[in-house]
Amino acid sequence: MTEETTEIDCVLRPMNCEINLLSRSDGSTMFMQGETTIIAGVNGPIEAKSQKMAYDKVSIEVTYTPLKGPAKIDDRLIETYIRETCESAILVAFHPNTMVCINLQEMQDSGGV
Repeated sequence: MTEETTEIDCVLRPMNCEINLLSRSDGSTMFMQGETTIIAGVNGPIEAKSQKMAYDKVSIEVTYTPLKGPAKIDDRLIETYIRETCESAILVAFHPNTMVCINLQEMQDSGGV
């Protein structure tokens, strides 16, 4: 019995991050991995709209805009993943009745989103 082993070169694409690029956001970043680029802007905590208000914690709203065309179901899934991750990372009980808005814009996609 002969076993063939195939060597696969797995190389992580180089990552780069620049912060505070957007002037009208409370915080912003541009994340690049290889040829994939995403810009994120964060605003908040701000006064929450009544229909999106959680009375005991911060409401987190995530908006993801793809490079081409309107947002699809997969893009809404990305929004859900980011919102759930941020809800577990942010101390949401410190600012009840407020909202944090996270806006993501895909600038270039080379399969790394």
